[in-house]
Amino acid sequence: MAKQSNTLFKSSMVHMADARILSFNVGGQKGTYFSPEELTGIGFRIESEEGFHIEEKRVQILLNIHTDAEVKVQQNEVQEVDSIGYFRIGFTFEIDNFDDLVKEDELGVKKLHVDGILMRHLLAIAYSTARGMILVKTRGTLLEGSILPIIDPNELMEKEE
Repeated sequence: MAKQSNTLFKSSMVHMADARILSFNVGGQKGTYFSPEELTGIGFRIESEEGFHIEEKRVQILLNIHTDAEVKVQQNEVQEVDSIGYFRIGFTFEIDNFDDLVKEDELGVKKLHVDGILMRHLLAIAYSTARGMILVKTRGTLLEGSILPIIDPNELMEKEE
């Protein structure tokens, strides 16, 4: 028998209202030109930002994704190149039962108490969608075929605490 949860979260009450690439850059800084054949490895640094719009019952998530590379510069030498790619992707979610899941502090302090399952769910949707958006956007570039790794959304939440 399934364990009962104390959350009022229901995925059917979440709607993605918007998803867009706000900015991106592929190629890095001046002086970091190299060919795709010289690329030996790709790494990603991912940060998330959340915003809550109480009156509109919306949650916005921004994902900032930096792409770093390892490049073969000589036969046995590899150089690390930071930020050969950058993506800022925004998502807006409408939550039907927002008031049940996001509560303002009763002491008058400007602090919100947000249902953890809701945030994990929204981060998972945003991250998964971003994976596909980046895959499509990088076609024909140095980063073509570079796929964000599958992660546990808890990892994004832990970075913020």
